[in-house]
Amino acid sequence: MSLTFDQHSLWTHLAPLLEKFQKNKPIKITVGFSGGLDSTVLLHALNQLKIDQRDFQLSAFHVNHQLQKGADSWEYFCQHFCQKYSISFHSARVIIDRDSKSGIEATARDARYQAFHEHLGDQELLLTAHHLDDHIETVFLKLLRGTGVEGAMGILPFSNFKKLNIVRPLLAFDRDSLLRYAEKQELMWIDDPSNASEQFDRNYLRRKVLPHIEQRWPAYKQTINRFTQNVTDINNVTHEITQADYSTTFNENDASLDLQALAKLTIERQSLLLRFWIKELGYEVPNQKHIQQILKGVNARHDANPQVCWNDVQIRRYRSKLFLFSRDDQFIMQEYSWDLREPLFIPGVGTLDVTHVVGAGIKKDYFQRSVNVKFRIGGEVCRPHKRSHAHTLKKLLQENSIPPWQRDKLPLIVIQNEIAAVVGEFYCDPFCADENEQGFEIIIRT
Repeated sequence: MSLTFDQHSLWTHLAPLLEKFQKNKPIKITVGFSGGLDSTVLLHALNQLKIDQRDFQLSAFHVNHQLQKGADSWEYFCQHFCQKYSISFHSARVIIDRDSKSGIEATARDARYQAFHEHLGDQELLLTAHHLDDHIETVFLKLLRGTGVEGAMGILPFSNFKKLNIVRPLLAFDRDSLLRYAEKQELMWIDDPSNASEQFDRNYLRRKVLPHIEQRWPAYKQTINRFTQNVTDINNVTHEITQADYSTTFNENDASLDLQALAKLTIERQSLLLRFWIKELGYEVPNQKHIQQILKGVNARHDANPQVCWNDVQIRRYRSKLFLFSRDDQFIMQEYSWDLREPLFIPGVGTLDVTHVVGAGIKKDYFQRSVNVKFRIGGEVCRPHKRSHAHTLKKLLQENSIPPWQRDKLPLIVIQNEIAAVVGEFYCDPFCADENEQGFEIIIRT
């Protein structure tokens, strides 16, 4: 038996999700408003709650994907609806790549959330109208595609996208309960004709598969929902264990993983930790095949330097550490002339800038001249500050444990055909400022 939906039952489920944001009063709530049944019901019920003097600000945001012929009229409908109920309304238009390998659905979703991220402030909450049926469909689709534990949790009531907080308060209510509310309130909404197309997996599942399951197992939605709650509990415990493993293996200085600490874990915990690390650093988590390749590299012989690549991401091993970074094809090894007056942007490296100091960096006298910025090609020699002899740059970078693939991208500050600094690593004599002498340091912002 499905729950009855009204503004009061909505508040019962929404209020606990808002507790963590109560310090920011009034809470700013923005509804992702497509004009369809679900988001129309959510926006209307929230507006009724606001009239009942609930302590939050309410607005609606519509994303026009420009995929359907009626897209502009849908945007107008949403604007008119908000005018009728005196709700603040904003909209944005996005361009969707119809030929994307990810598919139109996924591409449109990514574009939609990117638009939300760009237009909503850090203190605003985005509420979306995902309901119980959406949740159940998502679980089935994930399972059919071979998901792991996280995918089996389905749609979460709370998530975060690039610091944008997303709340989904309708997950306890099925579509029928929302429909009854809309009819009782005599609401109008948009029916997207693409929802009838069975070329999309979700529509096929909704129209062809799940009705047969419901005939045989009428309570399947509640059963699947209990399953996802159990999976969520298991995942939470697993997450705690993985966080503890992460704290003993992660090196904050270079964002690497300690292989000696990692090797003490079981293969299963290594796999979980790798996924956590990759996600924590903001990269796309690879498929199981790539994870297995990484695990082989983790457990390879000590002198091996394996690497695994996917999309624009690369993992490499060096000196008992595992490094994760983006493969930047923009970097071109070339020489730059820099007058030090303005920051110097180097594609694929970052921006060089100057900060004035005392007793460190390069002597101030050289600030009046232009310097050359070069990159290592092999055979370079320099004498780091307070060293009695010059050494090859290769040896010095090895001493500093700089991984081989990072060495060629380290900017070299060259004055009078000599290396005056390896940016981010050390300064060289005779260019270093002495104690109490004015100098300038070269910093790099990525």
